[in-house]
Amino acid sequence: MKIGPAHPRTFRLSYARVTEHLDAPIANPLTHRSPNLVILAFDDREAMALALARPASEYEKTVSADKVRSAFVGINFPMDVLLNWWELRDRKRRKLLQPTSDFSNGQNSEGKASSYCGVTNDDAAHHFSPTPPERSLLAAITTEGRYEDWGSESLMTQSSVQYVVAFTSGDSSTLRHELAHAVFYLCPEYRTIAVTLWDDMASDRVSSVTGVRFGGAGRQLRQSVEKLFREWGYHGNNFVDEFQAYTVEDAAWFERSLNIGVRARAGGSNVRTAAVRGKAQRVNSGLANPIDTLDCISIIAAKLTESFDAAGGDVMVRSLGAMDGSGINPRASSRR
Repeated sequence: MKIGPAHPRTFRLSYARVTEHLDAPIANPLTHRSPNLVILAFDDREAMALALARPASEYEKTVSADKVRSAFVGINFPMDVLLNWWELRDRKRRKLLQPTSDFSNGQNSEGKASSYCGVTNDDAAHHFSPTPPERSLLAAITTEGRYEDWGSESLMTQSSVQYVVAFTSGDSSTLRHELAHAVFYLCPEYRTIAVTLWDDMASDRVSSVTGVRFGGAGRQLRQSVEKLFREWGYHGNNFVDEFQAYTVEDAAWFERSLNIGVRARAGGSNVRTAAVRGKAQRVNSGLANPIDTLDCISIIAAKLTESFDAAGGDVMVRSLGAMDGSGINPRASSRR
């Protein structure tokens, strides 16, 4: 079944390739012939929510579509979530529109819409149909050659794209956060580094990634992060992924959110400043002891940022930000 005519576009669509090996960077991820990532820049948050709130809610499981609409400033999920969401709804819609549909616990042999509690099969089928903004998004993906047809069979073999991120044009901070999720998903080496750093915070061993023993400061940092994420409503299974994404996005802002101390950072709040990198280098050289919690997050942020850049993240943020005429914007919400 073809998607057919769609709602006018409220987004710009780009494809990119996140490298799977950090020692083999891709010069321009946005021009690679075998992309594994689709990036959607929407005109505004309302347009993004109308197109993606329902599949995003399906991915989050514990978050309603209304919550996505009201609180999310960025969205990310694997491509198969979008495909499976559409295919499941399409099957349900087709079943409900069949003349013999058993929606009222009885057969309608005349082929008329059955009803139950005042709800007809047609009404229910409409619920499972994509809305005009959702249809516009699906149509864009198909017409740009990534997917040829949307039917009842699995479509996962028809494209190299594995992940979707969405943000509003001009919000480079959120774009950076969502791309960090994509890199975590698509680059096994990056994911290993993030997981190792997370485990190292709760251990007395010397980190194999940084060469630093985090000790009690690391344990305090991890406890603070876990407490904050529980308050923000994240599931424990997502703590590592969210920790790396917030740290890569803006470590200084994340420090303030953790409320584990106050320290001015020379050069502003951007994690990529020379001050943060310099602090990490001094600690790694044994010139700054003992390590405190803010030292820990500086060291971790420097390593994650370096790895994020190697995976192509920084190139994508700068390229898409330049097209939007955007810079780092204040955060509109702490939840995504």
